[in-house]
Amino acid sequence: MWVHKILHPKSVSDKLGIKLSLTISAVCVPDDATMSDAQKPTAKFVDGEPASGAEMIFLATTTTSDLSAIRKLLAPPALDGTLRVVFPEARQEITELQVLEAGRAAGLYDVKVVSYSPAHIAVKFVRPQRQAPGT
Repeated sequence: MWVHKILHPKSVSDKLGIKLSLTISAVCVPDDATMSDAQKPTAKFVDGEPASGAEMIFLATTTTSDLSAIRKLLAPPALDGTLRVVFPEARQEITELQVLEAGRAAGLYDVKVVSYSPAHIAVKFVRPQRQAPGT
């Protein structure tokens, strides 16, 4: 089984959880961080402002001041699913810890960190599930 995984690694789209027919918004994604056409499934990508009811939003950041956009994206109807914060790897202007802290401060849970491109990392954030009454 591990031999198969080594010989057939997951694509970036698979690692990011991109599936057919998703509504995906890309907010401020830099040119060198965008997925190639070969990596994109036939999902609906909307650049710029988040699409209403987007199931996945990509937010590209290059500095810590860009992280303030996370709270804006949480306002309904912007985020229905997951938020992926994409940032440059191994840069002093923004670190993984700063991204994680900004998402947590906005009330989100970080659940996965993925290599988005050779120079960028993507952190997956989700809204916390509501607790059932009486728990």
